[in-house]
Amino acid sequence: MSEPSRLRRVFSAIWNGITRVRLALSNILFLLFIALIYFVYMGGGAEPPPERAALLLNLAGTVVDQKSQVEPLQALLGEPAPEDHEVLLRDVIEAIQYGAADPSVNSLVMELDELVYLGISKAQEIAVALDAFKATGKPVVAVGDFFTQDQFLLASFADDIIVNPLGGVGLEGFSSYRNYFRETLEKLSVSMHVFHAGEFKSIAEPFLRDDMSPGEKLITGRWLEVLWGQYAATVEAQRELPPGTVNTYVNNFARLLAEQGGDLICTLLNQTTEQGGKFGDLCSRPSGKRAVHLLLSPRGGPSLDILESAYDFAFI
Repeated sequence: MSEPSRLRRVFSAIWNGITRVRLALSNILFLLFIALIYFVYMGGGAEPPPERAALLLNLAGTVVDQKSQVEPLQALLGEPAPEDHEVLLRDVIEAIQYGAADPSVNSLVMELDELVYLGISKAQEIAVALDAFKATGKPVVAVGDFFTQDQFLLASFADDIIVNPLGGVGLEGFSSYRNYFRETLEKLSVSMHVFHAGEFKSIAEPFLRDDMSPGEKLITGRWLEVLWGQYAATVEAQRELPPGTVNTYVNNFARLLAEQGGDLICTLLNQTTEQGGKFGDLCSRPSGKRAVHLLLSPRGGPSLDILESAYDFAFI
């Protein structure tokens, strides 16, 4: 058998060399990929928790008992808007309970700027967990630039409330609105036939009237008054305010705001503390040169003079 030609041997050697280089590069890339997966998922492990830390409770969206069903296609398209985001009530309560039992957690901070809706019933359930947290000797602080009605209800259970000096608290009370279609149905030549017996039968009113009937106004006003009474009583009890303070603030808000020159924070300070006169100097400063934050706390703490001189804080 004849030996291969010199040219064939040269090309064969080159080809074998290329094959070996290709295999070596493939193996190296494979090993690098394995190492990358190891370091991403297992390398170094989780960072050890600090010896002293605050538990951050950043509620965004609506607190619900059970999450709504999400369409798979909608979930793939992107994250929901903040107002559509849902937080399970049970998750919130369990997080607070874990923080109370964890010795490395020394406080709880509630960031409430992105909280859209909570409700009185859910706030009361969270309040039980917050009371248990505070019973361990750990403080609870609520932080926000501007507190809506729901946000302030939850914040009232904190030891301290920190609010931006350019912010405020928006309390409006509760209301009920319905749409009425009688005139529209008449224009469309649609006739509604309703049979009812007794008083306060308002289920069909939207089809028969253009406004709320006196009877419906009466019964709606009653349950709204009870609901608002629960809200006001809760806030006043938690912030140690005299009964009626919340209603005075809401019902006379326009006048009180005008007296303070349109300053929301000073309006709030003078209505949520019996020591409103102490804040004359603070409220006389330009809002941009005031404290970085205002602390609303009825439960004692550093003296007002020390806080104002050292940190430009107001402590209520």
